[in-house]
Amino acid sequence: MPLANISPDPGDEYFADGMTEELIHALSRVSGLSVIARTTAMRYKGADRSVAEIGRELNIQTALEGSVRKAKDKVRITVQLVDTATEDHIWSQVYDRDLEDIFAIQSDIARRVARALRIQIARREERALERRATKVVESYTLYLKGRYHWNRRSEEGFKSAISYFEQALKKDPSYALAYSGLADAYALLAWFEMMPPHEAFPRAQAAAEEALRLDGQLAEAYASLGFVKFQYGWDWEGAEAAFHQALELDPGYPTAHQFYADYLKAMGRFEEALTEMAHALELDPFSLPVHTGLGHVLYLARQYDRAITQYQKALEMDPNFLQAHLWFGRPYLEKGMYKEAVEEVEQAVKLSKGATMPLAVLGHVYAAAGQEEKARRILKDLMVRAEERYLPSYWIALIYAGMEDRDRAFEWLERAHEEHSAWLVWMEVEPRFDVLREDPRFARLVREMGLEGATDSATAPVVNTEEREAIELLSRMEALRLSRYRVVGNYYRFEAATRNRLKDLKQKILAGLENVTPGNENYLLWAPPGAGKTFFVQQVRGSVGEEVAYEEISLAKVDEPAFRSWIAEVEERSEPCLVFVDEVDSQARETWPYEALLGALESAAERGVPRVFVLAGSSGLDVSGMEEDIAARPKGKDLLSRIPSENVASVPPMTAGDRLLVTSAVFTQTAAPAHTPISEIEKLALYYVLLNPHLNSARQIREFARRGAERAPRGEDRIRYDHLFNPGDARNKEFWAKARASAPELINAFVAVEG
Repeated sequence: MPLANISPDPGDEYFADGMTEELIHALSRVSGLSVIARTTAMRYKGADRSVAEIGRELNIQTALEGSVRKAKDKVRITVQLVDTATEDHIWSQVYDRDLEDIFAIQSDIARRVARALRIQIARREERALERRATKVVESYTLYLKGRYHWNRRSEEGFKSAISYFEQALKKDPSYALAYSGLADAYALLAWFEMMPPHEAFPRAQAAAEEALRLDGQLAEAYASLGFVKFQYGWDWEGAEAAFHQALELDPGYPTAHQFYADYLKAMGRFEEALTEMAHALELDPFSLPVHTGLGHVLYLARQYDRAITQYQKALEMDPNFLQAHLWFGRPYLEKGMYKEAVEEVEQAVKLSKGATMPLAVLGHVYAAAGQEEKARRILKDLMVRAEERYLPSYWIALIYAGMEDRDRAFEWLERAHEEHSAWLVWMEVEPRFDVLREDPRFARLVREMGLEGATDSATAPVVNTEEREAIELLSRMEALRLSRYRVVGNYYRFEAATRNRLKDLKQKILAGLENVTPGNENYLLWAPPGAGKTFFVQQVRGSVGEEVAYEEISLAKVDEPAFRSWIAEVEERSEPCLVFVDEVDSQARETWPYEALLGALESAAERGVPRVFVLAGSSGLDVSGMEEDIAARPKGKDLLSRIPSENVASVPPMTAGDRLLVTSAVFTQTAAPAHTPISEIEKLALYYVLLNPHLNSARQIREFARRGAERAPRGEDRIRYDHLFNPGDARNKEFWAKARASAPELINAFVAVEG
């Protein structure tokens, strides 16, 4: 819930709003929590609604509410956790601290909320909570002011935000989040046509890249970089990779889902785009931009009636939301409902006080509706404006397309191409350009943008092949005995060769923990992202009992002092110890990681206890590529020399069978303590997991399956497809409708599961 500002200065409203956003971000880092996004939460600011009402409206179980009082360099934060069903207080706390303690307060609140809700915080999440984005408190407050103005979504707001972000960076040039904010502000200035693309987008890209150089784990920066690569760079593969990285780092970031959907609809991958928008809506159900974004997907997919319904839904939430009125006209035009189209866009022009983009869209609507004289008056007005400020060529082309003046339309489309207009990315799927599509000039523009084939290749064969293979796998599977596929603990793999390889590796690690040798048993482990290498090592550790200590760290998430301190703690261990260093191939520009590791990898004989180091990474296409990458870095060859060649190993990528095993295992293990033991799983539930592009790692699948098992009613010995979703979930309806057509044999069909 939005924290109330009770500071003496009403101007400190930005601080209360910023603290709300920062707490949402901190809590979202805990994988066991699903947290409603800022946009939806802020709708309840100042609302006279009970927690119970809000709980029912958002379908949430718990609310965090409170207040902030800031006075000079002191801050008082009061928070309480409330059960929305009973309105009972679960936990409350008052913090009276110096302003410089603000990061410690945020991380402490996140820990206490997780503890109160009996959620286990993983070690990597704990370290993420402990990290301070900046050590300069003034820089942090300037950043909060920047985000406050950025969220206003106006030209004045974006420019104010840029000013505050730049001031924050003057105070702390290493503040990655401020660079990410700068990238977002410039990107949206370009997208809303408030600044020429060639001026705004390169600045956005430079800021995003600098943010990632400073902190390679910022989902926001990857999303911003993907946005620029997609809408300005026309780097289709690079954009998709950046969006995937953003969602891997933070699956709960709704903006990343929306940006990725923007990309997918440009590629003609409308079903995937709808899935992404469904994710965004689940996280941010009251976000007006997300609701209108969903309308845009439906419009481009030529589902005009559904698009109209969606825009109406957005306007029911806010009758004065400019974007919904602005884009409402297009599906009305396609249905020949010219009166309705004109009314909606005229309202957008009125709400925007005659801004350039809405006025140009109205010119197009007038032209398409046969009111050419009005369209030409708007053209004349826009040309006068061009003498004083940037005039986006794309929208002038659209007016001429409405008049079916092909030559003038292509003249302005060429200019838009030279400007790298962000809106050209959808030209291949834009219905309003159907009047130009048969002209050879249209095909040439598509080729020059690299869109030819991009949309075609993305739509059918790969997805259909994946669906077909999943259907075949599940159709022939009647029973699943998990013990047959166990490698160690709760780690399962489907292919026998993979199981045998990993069992051998497990036995070597266990043997190294039992015997003191002249040197440590050091291992180098490569795996593609999401293959489950961390879980494998954790399960190996779990099989040796409490007498063996375990230490784990990710080199990508620590700085030099923290890493050297951790190494010193490992060195002080007097018992046998398994030491896991993940992402050992990160920190490419630094010398300290391998310097610090080299001493620890040396002889263990004088201690009289065994110690096994497992160094893991994912760079390169295979383990040889990762070794080459490491060898090229300072002290890299020395590091590799401490690892015997027979101790270099790989974890193969996850197959569809592996995903199926992880899902089934978590269903049975989670449900067992509180329910009747699970004996069957509906095949449609497994099919959903196999095809969901956001369940692309073992960790994500485990968390998703755990929530599904917890939704199963007590006494139920089956996991059904419907248990995967909360009531009314849009993804459920979309996927079920698609599966009903493509895989009806998996509905109400079950796989028997044994331990």
